[in-house]
Amino acid sequence: MKRRQLPEPDKKSQIIQKWFDTYYVSLRSYLNGLLKHKTVHGFDAQDLVMEVFTDISNYSLEKLLSIEKPFGFLRHKSYNVFINIYRRSERYRRLKEDQSNTFEQVAASAFISFKNDCKVLLKENLTKDELIVFNMLIDGFTYAECSALLGVSVNTLRIRVWRGRQKIRNPFKDNDLI
Repeated sequence: MKRRQLPEPDKKSQIIQKWFDTYYVSLRSYLNGLLKHKTVHGFDAQDLVMEVFTDISNYSLEKLLSIEKPFGFLRHKSYNVFINIYRRSERYRRLKEDQSNTFEQVAASAFISFKNDCKVLLKENLTKDELIVFNMLIDGFTYAECSALLGVSVNTLRIRVWRGRQKIRNPFKDNDLI
């Protein structure tokens, strides 16, 4: 029976294998120095070197042939992979911290967001007077502050607010629909 021979590795694979054999130890030492012999997000120096060579395996043959100083290129690529992993671990850490917020904090932030969205939607359709009264009711402006902004007395403002609340409670009372 004739043995099946493995295909001859292509030029790109040969270049990557040569670089791996030549620079693996140097890159691992460099990354160990960056990592301070620790792991970042579960990656150690050996994993990062493998990540570098996995990334460059996606390069075209022309790109690999155009690299004049492979060690400088691989070292720069190693640093970029290290930074990406480090940033990913920081995002993961912040996400874990955010998830540890209490229910009350999440509910309060959701309520504030909802309140602000409502304000934006309502403010687009309000007149100046209605907007000032709206700010009084939602943002807690006092009657005195709103009356000064409108240029009317406090009693007049109280009546306008009372009428506005009546319209909200009975929206169809003035219409012919009922």
